[in-house]
Amino acid sequence: MSEAPESAAPTDAPEGAEPAPAESSGGLEYAWTIATVSQKFGISASTLRTWERRYGLSPSARTAGGHRRYNGADLDRVQLMQQLLDAGIGAQDAAKVVLSLDPAGVASALVDVAQLDAPTRGALTPELATETLVMAAAQLNVDKIGRTCAQVIQERNVAEAWQDVFGPALEQIARRSKEGTLPRAAPHLAAQQLAVELGSAVRATRSRNDRAGAVLLASAGRDEHWLPMLALQASLAQSGIASTTLGTYVPLEEVAETVRLLEAKAVFLWASTRQSLHLGPWRPLWNLDPRPHVVLGGPGWGEPAQHELPRGVDFCPTLGGAASLVRDHLD
Repeated sequence: MSEAPESAAPTDAPEGAEPAPAESSGGLEYAWTIATVSQKFGISASTLRTWERRYGLSPSARTAGGHRRYNGADLDRVQLMQQLLDAGIGAQDAAKVVLSLDPAGVASALVDVAQLDAPTRGALTPELATETLVMAAAQLNVDKIGRTCAQVIQERNVAEAWQDVFGPALEQIARRSKEGTLPRAAPHLAAQQLAVELGSAVRATRSRNDRAGAVLLASAGRDEHWLPMLALQASLAQSGIASTTLGTYVPLEEVAETVRLLEAKAVFLWASTRQSLHLGPWRPLWNLDPRPHVVLGGPGWGEPAQHELPRGVDFCPTLGGAASLVRDHLD
């Protein structure tokens, strides 16, 4: 059953506006914009506004500017309302049922509570995927983080997913955790679940990879950011290219030794934190025969265009561009 769209809707946030944390007893509740709730449940924004105006089914939070924000209990009410309408109950009666229940009663009345935890109906846009991950991290919902990451990986190239979804989501989670609007454990849980799903993506394609050992992935110097390497490994696996990841805090001399033993054709060095190009991190690889191609990736290398990189060394700040460079030198 559908509602007629209202002629004049209250002022709301722009469709692309970033949601803000809502006030709650614990101070850690995450709030959703009406545009995102609309996409999540397949209910038009005008219908959601109609439910608020006619029946009092309104979101619990608003920003200082008066924009609607839905919290977790509000999402339960929206879903139960839609389920009652789908069952043939009139909108007014359905709203009375929903509003008569406390949050626990609404949750128990849902026909399928698990459906609320599904990331969305259909493909995830980068914006909705990012927002879903941040909300799940706010709730410390490990299962939802994992399933959302798995859906994103299934729907798009991992390197692009890192650029458009995983990187921004992790940055938001870390920032809001430092601000105190997300639990301190949220960044660690999100990173761990993403690592699990990236590893699953690599294992799922292992039987199709026919160039084992062709690429070695490592962090530069003492850079401790290891997730980008896992994302690149999964991206290469999607292209049928197997790679070996050394992880963090591995001296470049040991990287060179591993390249020699594996006869790797390309080496990828990721840097999230500032690194010095003047030290020539590729030099320990120069005495190898054959000499591998080196790809520098990540923002920690600054602007290599300002330096003269030797032949056989390429740079790209984005993970997707670095993945393309690696693939090009294996062809």
